[in-house]
Amino acid sequence: MTTVPPQIVANGAIFAEWLGVQRLAGRVLALLYERNGELVSHVELYSTLGATGGSLCVALSQLRASDMPANWYVNHRGKGYRLTEAGAAECRAALADHARRLAA
Repeated sequence: MTTVPPQIVANGAIFAEWLGVQRLAGRVLALLYERNGELVSHVELYSTLGATGGSLCVALSQLRASDMPANWYVNHRGKGYRLTEAGAAECRAALADHARRLAA
């Protein structure tokens, strides 16, 4: 069984709530955000998140259908995914909103 890094779990939950998607979709986004614009391979997504091919496809579909900006990621076919600045900005907005709600 894969142990997902705690920061990915925490930020993934915030992103999932912000976008109204399932937990795995939030974790995918959290992992891409953590890598700060670097390419994240399919293998790394599977191994870090403990995801299967089908569940990862569903998670990515949920993110594409969410309120994320249309250009939130780049798909490097056969290699993996990279978060764009537009995607990172949306992630920062979600984290800032979460911090404001905690402080209130």
